[in-house]
Amino acid sequence: MTVIFFLLSIIALVAFIVGLIKPSTIFWTKSGKRSPAFVYLAAAIVFFIIYLMVTPAVPTSSTARPVSSLAPNSVPSKTESTVTKAESNSASSEDSKIYKFGEEGKIGDWAITVKDVQTTNLIKSEEGSDDNKKTDQIFIVIKLQMKNISNSSAQYSPDNFALGNYKTSARYDCNMEAGETENQNKTIFKKDSSYFGVYDNINPNVPKQTYVVFEVPKDTKVGDMALITNGNSDEAAGFYLK
Repeated sequence: MTVIFFLLSIIALVAFIVGLIKPSTIFWTKSGKRSPAFVYLAAAIVFFIIYLMVTPAVPTSSTARPVSSLAPNSVPSKTESTVTKAESNSASSEDSKIYKFGEEGKIGDWAITVKDVQTTNLIKSEEGSDDNKKTDQIFIVIKLQMKNISNSSAQYSPDNFALGNYKTSARYDCNMEAGETENQNKTIFKKDSSYFGVYDNINPNVPKQTYVVFEVPKDTKVGDMALITNGNSDEAAGFYLK
């Protein structure tokens, strides 16, 4: 429908221009007057306005919204006051959106818990050594439990997560290939339905586990890092890794 109105507006605009140059080509008259051409100009404007009205607005995709677009310098600072606030009780950590290791945090469409954190320079693939993921630095492999708390199926993308160093303010993006290798070892080769991977839809209130992996410098200390996520929302939350 939108295409039709757009084409009609173009046709009417072309008719207006031709009518100005050679009126007899367009109008059922031999008078040679150009004034009727403005009827087509009016029609072009009307059709274009209708086209704009019926064209649906482009929705804001929460799953594609990167964490870095929300708060470029929002790596949680583990100062004494922040730690006290985050660890005093669940209510305070809900308010601050900073969660300690193993604590469930709710952000956007998700309830998220950091279940385990490992470091390695090799992620083996069950498919064979040719698909192993290696690095000269280190991978930080974070095992998460994620529960969709929205009212419809949901998925996450690598852009929903970042890893931040709260001492240096350095930020790291997900290594999607390494993360998918770890997830596919569970979902495909071991057929473990308790896991899911990036862009997999999961239904509401069904907790599942997934891995997110980050490549960082080899001298990185896990205790200095925090996982940052937007949970498909316009906010951000931090999860300590130790």
